[in-house]
Amino acid sequence: MHRVRVWLRICERDHALCNALRNVLDTAEMPTRLLAVDCSDPSRVRLQETTGMDKKPYVALSYCWGGPLDDLKTMKANIKEKMAGIDFQSLPKTIKDAVNVTRQLQYQYLWIDALCIVQDDDGDKNRELRKMAQIYTGASLVIDAARARGSHEGFLQARDLAQIYHTVYELQIRGQDHATHPIYLHERSVENDTQPVDSRAWTLQEHKLAIRRLRFGSNQTEWACRQSENVDGGCDRHSNVNAGFAFNGEASERLLKPHTGDLQQTDIDERYDAWMQVVTEYSARNLSYASDKLPAFAALAERFDYEMPGHASSYCAGIWGADMPSQLLWRRATQVKSITQEENAQNTIPSWSWASSGAVEFHPFPFYARQPPTLKIIDCQIMLQDQTLCYGKVQSGILIVEGHLFEFSWDGRVVRNIVGDGSVGTSTLRIKLFFDFTTSEWPEQLWCLEICSHAGSEKSYGIVLRKLSESTFRRVGYYLSCSDQDMQDDQGIPSAPISRNPRLWARQEISII
Repeated sequence: MHRVRVWLRICERDHALCNALRNVLDTAEMPTRLLAVDCSDPSRVRLQETTGMDKKPYVALSYCWGGPLDDLKTMKANIKEKMAGIDFQSLPKTIKDAVNVTRQLQYQYLWIDALCIVQDDDGDKNRELRKMAQIYTGASLVIDAARARGSHEGFLQARDLAQIYHTVYELQIRGQDHATHPIYLHERSVENDTQPVDSRAWTLQEHKLAIRRLRFGSNQTEWACRQSENVDGGCDRHSNVNAGFAFNGEASERLLKPHTGDLQQTDIDERYDAWMQVVTEYSARNLSYASDKLPAFAALAERFDYEMPGHASSYCAGIWGADMPSQLLWRRATQVKSITQEENAQNTIPSWSWASSGAVEFHPFPFYARQPPTLKIIDCQIMLQDQTLCYGKVQSGILIVEGHLFEFSWDGRVVRNIVGDGSVGTSTLRIKLFFDFTTSEWPEQLWCLEICSHAGSEKSYGIVLRKLSESTFRRVGYYLSCSDQDMQDDQGIPSAPISRNPRLWARQEISII
């Protein structure tokens, strides 16, 4: 822990950016409760409310819950008992390790979600969720229990250095002081690969919001702040990790710039594209409850809104209103198991939002090659489960648009056009479909809603809809059409471009739920 204390002391003393970012957050609210670990009796810790308390430095824990946590969780029935004191030995191993690290770094307070939020009190949970960005950014340090798969596993176990490094070679070199010093070469790269904590959706925002993070991995202990990175073994890394111009969720010098709102359109597009990259990263992570899809990402949405004054506009179930046409162009990531139709139907998040699906990826236009949308957004009506959580759970949502609709036939194998009398045509259309979920039953007729197209070509991009009533639809997928190559099905049937006949590709106003 000596080396960690050195890294922490250097950051507190010398890192102007890290300290400036902390000063920006001087007005941040404290968490409602903290775990007091610097008690007179080291065998006990206790829950303490911060009301009326001066702001105190504290450490926050990012970890995988995993395993039974009933004895750990703070509930309405046991909160008084936990404020009176908790036996240290009764804590799960991961929590014990976090308390020990906090004490060794000489902090008095630790924030742990399972303990510091009353888990069966929706009002308390919602109040603390509103503070989540401030809790993790305002922490003096975030402990990342990366290697622990659950709360009972711990993260301070001894490492098998022979397994990690394999053969180690010692070389003697002469330094500038003319003395001889050893250096070591090892066979294997020892950087931590993806760790258990990296698969958990909630931890993405916990890590990105941290100004200082101490990561306990399987192979190394890593330090990362806004100005440096270091490790406790292998090759030390000293790099400026400050984020560039584009948004990536991390605290950076962007937070220090005055919010003038005078961004160029290319700058705005670049930031929205960066937002979609963060969404892509987040959507691939796991959640115990699908209903947490938006709450577990809410702090990053709040951070983006803060960095885009006057531009971010309304937040509609994970999509920014000012950039909605581009952000509707998502599709299910092909390398992961898709959700089922039944899972999709149970979701209260509107079908047009990426949050209604599993892992997603966005239409691959970079910001400098965006095409003007052909889709017009008329209105977006979102019903939140809690009106005070504008980035939180959604009860329902309706998107009203005006755009080009094209009806087609889908037999589970090929796409064919619908001719004037309503019958199915004979040509296979030059179009690729990417469905949002798996099912063995599809309606014979579906609709393409165009979102954008390439000027002067027949390339078209948009979403696939299922008709529910005369003017109400539900999204079921994503499509793209190609005009620069022949697309053939498995039987070698020649394909044809989508006809731009206005009678077949009518512009209509519709609602999507």
